[in-house]
Amino acid sequence: MSDETWTGGYVVDVEYTHGFYPELAPLNLAMAATLAGRRTVDVDQPFTYLELGCGNGYSTALLAAANPHGRFWANDFNPTHILNARGTAQAAGLDNVTFLEASFEDLLNTDLPEFDFITLHGIWSWVSAENRHYIVELIRRRLKPGGLIYISYNCMPGWSRAAPLRRIMKLGVTNPQAPAHDRVVQALGYARTLRDAGATFFAATAETGPLLERLAKENPTYVAHEYLNEDWWLFYQDEVADALAPAKLGYVAQARLMDGFDQFNFKPAQRAVLTAPDAPAATEVVRDVLLDRRFRRDVYGRGVPALKLGEGSAWMRGRRFALARLRNLCPLKFQRPGGEFNLTPEVFDAVLDGLAAAPSTVDQLRALPALAAIEARHIEQALGVLCGLGYVQPALAEDGDAARKVVTDRFNAVAMQSAAAGRPVAALPSPVTGTGIPLPGPEQVFLAAMRRGQSLETVADAMAPDSEEKRQAMRTRAQAFAQQGISVLKGLGVI
Repeated sequence: MSDETWTGGYVVDVEYTHGFYPELAPLNLAMAATLAGRRTVDVDQPFTYLELGCGNGYSTALLAAANPHGRFWANDFNPTHILNARGTAQAAGLDNVTFLEASFEDLLNTDLPEFDFITLHGIWSWVSAENRHYIVELIRRRLKPGGLIYISYNCMPGWSRAAPLRRIMKLGVTNPQAPAHDRVVQALGYARTLRDAGATFFAATAETGPLLERLAKENPTYVAHEYLNEDWWLFYQDEVADALAPAKLGYVAQARLMDGFDQFNFKPAQRAVLTAPDAPAATEVVRDVLLDRRFRRDVYGRGVPALKLGEGSAWMRGRRFALARLRNLCPLKFQRPGGEFNLTPEVFDAVLDGLAAAPSTVDQLRALPALAAIEARHIEQALGVLCGLGYVQPALAEDGDAARKVVTDRFNAVAMQSAAAGRPVAALPSPVTGTGIPLPGPEQVFLAAMRRGQSLETVADAMAPDSEEKRQAMRTRAQAFAQQGISVLKGLGVI
């Protein structure tokens, strides 16, 4: 049997990266739908979740650990990926996740439940039309009414100038049987040869030259999976919406919360275009044109009704929110495509200060002296923006924290062993927010050392043995982590 028989032209001779993608978190998807004015799944109650094309399964395993009241399934057709995923789940003692070595076609004939969530990250643009058909049919059969879909893909018009670079790279692979890393070297080398020979294409598309140099510095595994598959497709948003329509899906929102705030993403004249009486129905395509967007992360729903008056506010007021980063790394001045913005300190600073003390609800924040005169709706709006900026995360029901922490502690103990061995992980699960908390590699090493009772200064010195300047910088970083970072991780239940 040839590789093509089961790979379908997909790169399988190197494993996909071990990433975590926070947009896939059930609570993030629920909040995206709520901010868009749509009713959503109650993620504090038991739910079912399927990730299609899970790769090494780190995102699914982490979410299963952070949401033990949910039942998770995930598939990948690469047996090495599934072996790795099952190993992660077994090491962490997870009993609520099932990893299936199966193609999308296989899943159609697999005994599966109906799902509240089905997610596919980095799949739609990199599989054949036949496989996209299987995906839509699976969703049609298995997504519950009221369920949500997450789907990401390369989109137009942002790729319109650089797309030929990928074709050039594919032409440069003279030995398709070579190991993936060698194919990447061939692909990039041929593209450079054309550029250095004065190919007009590179002169006419200013962004392709810098993109080529960035790819040369990327992880070759990422480049192989992203650019060298046989299938590599670009879509307008309305084309994806049409493809999903047979599964009775309708567009709900963007999964990255900040992408839903038009006031930050578009200049006044652009917002006027979007809201004009004669604006086209495909306004998401217009948004992509205005932003020259090249990658979308979309939420679709099956029969997801609009919220009634007051329901969105009730969702926000019935939920805790938690600070997700160091308080001094939450600037109120920030830049977005719509311009530079300065948030109102009287509201936003007070909300951030309140959350720095402990995860809180809107009513608990209103009880603080600094916010006593602020209307609840303004605090709700501030929390939405702060979640969009990544400073804050919505939290699960407090009465489940203890049970969730038992599971996340097991998962994080395994993750810390990996970090101590020089293999940092993408994120650590939080029992408070039900999602992953990214932590840079050095901070993971510091946390692992603290768990073992080691001196952070000794560990910091060992991480930079050849330079006193670098050692001092690492000691300063370790001290900042001990003085500030630990308190944030404690608030999130990570430690």
